[in-house]
Amino acid sequence: MSYHTGGANQKKSDDRLYPQRNSEDKEGELQMRIFTRVFIILSACAWGVGSFRPAAAEETQVKKSRSNLDTVVVIGTKTEKDILSSPQSVSVVTSEAIEKGMARDIGDILREVPGVEIDGGPRAIGEDINIRGLSGARVQIRQDGARMDFLSGHLGRLFSDVDAIESIEILKGSASSLYGSDAIGGVINIRTKEPGDLLAEGEKFGMRTRFNYSSVNQDYREAVSVFGIPNGPFEYLFNFSHWDSDKGMDLSDNTQLTNSGQQGAEGLAKLIYHPTDSSDLVFSYNKFDENSTVPGNPATALSSSNLLRDRITERELFNLGFVNKAEGSWLEDFQANAYYHLTEIRQDKRTGAAQLDHNDLDTLGIELKNSNKFDLVQIPNQLTYGIEYYKDNGRGNRLTSSGGASIGSFPDGSFTGWAPFIQDEISFFDDRLDVIPGLRWDNFESESSGNPTNKDNRVSPKIGLVYQWREWLNPFFNYGLGFRAPRLTELYPSGTHFPGNTFVANPNLIPEKSENLEAGARGKWNRFSYEAAYYLIHAEDFIETVVGTTTTTSRNLNQVELWGLEGSLNFDLGAGFSTFTSLEIRRGKNTETDEFLTSIAPDEIGTGLKYENPEKTFYASFSGRLVGTQERPPLSANHTSGYNVWDLKTAVKIPWIKETKLSFGVENIFDKSYREHLASLRAPARNFIVGLSKEFKW
Repeated sequence: MSYHTGGANQKKSDDRLYPQRNSEDKEGELQMRIFTRVFIILSACAWGVGSFRPAAAEETQVKKSRSNLDTVVVIGTKTEKDILSSPQSVSVVTSEAIEKGMARDIGDILREVPGVEIDGGPRAIGEDINIRGLSGARVQIRQDGARMDFLSGHLGRLFSDVDAIESIEILKGSASSLYGSDAIGGVINIRTKEPGDLLAEGEKFGMRTRFNYSSVNQDYREAVSVFGIPNGPFEYLFNFSHWDSDKGMDLSDNTQLTNSGQQGAEGLAKLIYHPTDSSDLVFSYNKFDENSTVPGNPATALSSSNLLRDRITERELFNLGFVNKAEGSWLEDFQANAYYHLTEIRQDKRTGAAQLDHNDLDTLGIELKNSNKFDLVQIPNQLTYGIEYYKDNGRGNRLTSSGGASIGSFPDGSFTGWAPFIQDEISFFDDRLDVIPGLRWDNFESESSGNPTNKDNRVSPKIGLVYQWREWLNPFFNYGLGFRAPRLTELYPSGTHFPGNTFVANPNLIPEKSENLEAGARGKWNRFSYEAAYYLIHAEDFIETVVGTTTTTSRNLNQVELWGLEGSLNFDLGAGFSTFTSLEIRRGKNTETDEFLTSIAPDEIGTGLKYENPEKTFYASFSGRLVGTQERPPLSANHTSGYNVWDLKTAVKIPWIKETKLSFGVENIFDKSYREHLASLRAPARNFIVGLSKEFKW
């Protein structure tokens, strides 16, 4: 399903080159109208059925507030563990926090997480994640355990709508001992919703609709979910979302960024079958489809070297998982996950010589994992072990008036990786001290027709310690080795980079390597909770693309060192009020040249005040980012000025319409003109957000 957008100024030569485009445009527009009408009908049903239920029947559930440190995560050890007892820095953003923050894309969700920056904005289609100064292929992204490996130049990689997301877990620092290649900077896992996340015990069926509007780019978003746990062994969820934004975006310097509109839709279907009381079989299908007319590099303005393109971004994920949790059996905590993930991007030049680029990457993967608890010499152990296999197939094709050819910067080829891994969580002193050693052995091979094979392997050990000395003091320590295998785009590029400059392949690249150390403490005391961490990353053989006078190639060049401090403090003021403060101090140097790295964001303080009444019917927050000046990079063009940006978010449940919530927010309240570090474009202007959601369950 594609939503094509054809321009009125399309050239006749293009029509001859692509005779099917106009018919596809009409088909896409028809599909869009059908989906929109279905959405409206389903939404009307939800509002109609839910609104006429008697208000007197509504029961108010008051939940006891708790610290974020009590939140259970899986990403840090592949076992369930609350953040308080994690051996590394871990953050989680829940669906509740996503809704309160009125997030419109993944960048909005992650921007407030300490240690995480979003590169490539303000157009969401070009965004990427930066963790502690490392981005691109040095940050691994997964959805429901499936790898999201697509990465090509400035095309972005965050192709997911927020409505189907239940939570996002963020592991900061090297995680190659569990996740293998690309996990030098960290790992992001997006977990999509399940019926059990939305229905309380005794509830069998539910429906939810959501509308959001943003003024800065006239962005309209709608979503509808239908979910149920009927009597019997099945559960189901269907989620559909649609968005449509204007061609222009208001920037904070009183200009408008043209060619920024995005129109698209995403669907999620999930079916869960319970063969036994302790096992689940989960099938899900996720489809993302977005149309836009943007420059080839969406992170920069339109220019003679950055031409306008009609772009179609599509992503499909088929996922089949099996979970068995049967205490006392050999398969005590067994999980199997098999998936097929396809990402395709098509770009059609709007001006100049006719050219249609088609980049796609598919990943076939499977992972088996099991955990067993046992005592060894009266010492509790939890042994986790498994194996992962995945294969990436990349294809690039360019169609011009003279025929078809490969895309030099996106070569045809394959990357195959497999790895066994093992980890033991050993508890001492009545479970106060956890010692967590781990090891993974990755074997990988890259191939491209007509080029030598690149083949290597890497062993990634780690050791983690967590000592729960007191509730107010839980020190932790983690040391491990990480790596990143060379990408196909780095090993096998070919053809013309730009006039007078050609790509040169380098199949002899070796993996990047890193040595990672982290130490910190977490704790809770009365109404306070805090976390503080120091990290040090030493990396070598960094793969850099070197653009010469006549050639462009990738080489293993730099040795770098990154270090920093991250901290957060939360204080419950009582009567529903709370405050929060976070601090990020980060540094990075090329140890060969002794120059500061340009990818390191400036120091930052986050702070704010929140209020939520005991009945959970009203919420408000006032938060700000205080960002310092960044003048350490050697080139003044990479310097950025400091700025302060403040946001206001509020939500209220409408008392006379059951389970209906009205939200309102203002981002960049004081209309501050600023530029994010390394961004070439100014950040968005003051933005007014309005949201309306309704759900009903029985």
